[in-house]
Amino acid sequence: MENDHEPAPVPFRLWRALLAEAGPAWLADLDGRVLFRTRAFTTIFGNGAELPPRLLAALRQIRDLGHAVQAPLETDRKRWQAVYFPIFDAEGTTVAVGGILRPAGSPHASDEMRQAAAEARLLELEEQIAEAERRKAALLQTMSHELLTPLNAVVGFSEAALQEVRGPLPAAYREYLEHIRNAGRHAGDIVQTLLDAARLDETQVATARRPISARRLVAEARAMVALRAVEEGVDVSRVTLERDDLVETDPLRARQILVNLLVNAIKFTPRGGAVGIDAQRSEPDCLDLVVWDTGIGISLAEQERIFEPFYQAGGALRAGSGGAGLGLAISRQLARLLGGDIFLSSEPGKGSRFTVRLPRLTSPA
Repeated sequence: MENDHEPAPVPFRLWRALLAEAGPAWLADLDGRVLFRTRAFTTIFGNGAELPPRLLAALRQIRDLGHAVQAPLETDRKRWQAVYFPIFDAEGTTVAVGGILRPAGSPHASDEMRQAAAEARLLELEEQIAEAERRKAALLQTMSHELLTPLNAVVGFSEAALQEVRGPLPAAYREYLEHIRNAGRHAGDIVQTLLDAARLDETQVATARRPISARRLVAEARAMVALRAVEEGVDVSRVTLERDDLVETDPLRARQILVNLLVNAIKFTPRGGAVGIDAQRSEPDCLDLVVWDTGIGISLAEQERIFEPFYQAGGALRAGSGGAGLGLAISRQLARLLGGDIFLSSEPGKGSRFTVRLPRLTSPA
């Protein structure tokens, strides 16, 4: 197989891969210079820099017509059915011409080339999409890091002011600074969530599994949402485990899952309602932590979508909803990364039950 020239605007590598085993086949620029040829083509026509005269005439026809054509072709040894086809750039301009020879009488040569062209275009689009996804993830990570720095400063300085590090704080400004601190924390949480999502998409999240007490995980998660529960008027006294088990997991990620689920439960539980956690051994080597609430519940139709990124129960993103719609998506991804999963059971008006399944330590640590 030979390759003399490779024009940048042509999906050349894809066409070369498609034609490599096609028998006598070639690609040429619009002036007839050979860009690619198979060994079978070289055996018949040699390895000249330009196409033979009989193929040049067909090239000019394709260049002018802009669509594929078939024509009989005779060589010293054989009769062929030649298929000539244009190759377009992203704007639809003809930038090269290709050809393939089939034994005379082959009825589907043009169909094969149309299929090859479709496959080449599909591969090209897939590569473009993959590259766009990589650029989007890189931009998201960069912007997230850039935003976290000033947000941390906002939270840090407001905390310092509330603690009266530089002296007494006028009472009239305390409420303002509390709002600034809380808003900064909220914005920081959303940015961190987006950063986690980008890392998960690229499987960059590292995990460090070790034995840890399930009761401790639940207690730590409860401590992290207790203040919010008080503000929302939701009872979290039953976010506790009576019986303890050891789970084999990454404590940071497992705690993140529980916090995400508890925050979600508190958010959708009316004032005066309750949120809790139960534990049960569902399988010999697994422990299920069930985060339940007495909230509004989730319809069956929405249960199919609740773990999709950026989707929130009750509709799309809403002002003041308290999140980016990524908590449940990230929680399920993390659970699966840790060797477990998350399951949902819910009924409108009767609350929800999110079950986190984690590997349980069944032998001495």
